[in-house]
Amino acid sequence: MTIAVRSYTSAAEIVANANAAHRRVINPPVKLTREVLEAKDAKIASLCRTIRVHEQMHEQKQAIIDRLKEELLEARKSEDALKAELSKAQAEGGPKVQGEEVVKEVMKHWPDLTMAHIRSGRRAEHVVACRHACIIALADRIPDMTHSEIARFMGMNDSSVRYAIKKHRAAMGEIE
Repeated sequence: MTIAVRSYTSAAEIVANANAAHRRVINPPVKLTREVLEAKDAKIASLCRTIRVHEQMHEQKQAIIDRLKEELLEARKSEDALKAELSKAQAEGGPKVQGEEVVKEVMKHWPDLTMAHIRSGRRAEHVVACRHACIIALADRIPDMTHSEIARFMGMNDSSVRYAIKKHRAAMGEIE
């Protein structure tokens, strides 16, 4: 490797030559050929597709967030209604206070569920299992509570309560 030695006449010529060398190293000349332009266009198109996919994913996530917000508001409304009903029951001195304690004890086994979930019409397996367990516990621990009272307390009709109790007894072998 040989190094060319050049003599400069002034400091300005040295600076100009250094700046030109720097520009060649940092910004090398690129020939804008058809292939280079097509490659750049392909890259831009790929990035545009990626952006569209990310926008769609964002819209889907936003839709899920909006749905969850609505469910949360509904659950809060239901919880407020339950609190009002509990306050009314406590004022009346009825069996609902004791029922609330029984249900809370049963629901400890399903920490991800609230009373609003249990009173909803959801049919998810774990929700139904918890709902039926609450009905059975109420029927067993408060024998003077009628099916209609249990149904009112749970926010359902009494035929659903009778079905849950019948299903439990059949599973326990008490009835055929």
